[in-house]
Amino acid sequence: MKDVQLVLQASTALCGIVSFVLVWVQNWRSDGKTTLERPVLAAVAGASLPTGLVLIYGAFDATVIQELVALGVYLAIAGLMLIFVTLKTIAAQIVQ
Repeated sequence: MKDVQLVLQASTALCGIVSFVLVWVQNWRSDGKTTLERPVLAAVAGASLPTGLVLIYGAFDATVIQELVALGVYLAIAGLMLIFVTLKTIAAQIVQ
C-alpha cells in the first residue's frame, strides 16, 4: 500500500501546480494583471482534490486509511477546506 501514499503525494502536487497555472494564465489573459491570491487559492483547492477522493474512498475501504502515513495532515487539510468553504458561503450570503 505504499503505492497509495506515493500516488497521493504526487497527484496532490500535480493537481496543485496545474490549478495554479490554469488560473494564473486565465487571469493574465483576461486583464493582463495577475495577483497571487486567486492562483494560490486555486492551487490549495486543486491540491485538496486527491486527498478528498482518497478520504471518500477510505470511508468504504478502511485499509486505505490505515496505510496513510500522515493521516492527521490529510484530515487537517480537509477540515481547513471545509471551514474555508463554509465561511466563504456565509460571507457571500451576508453581502447579498
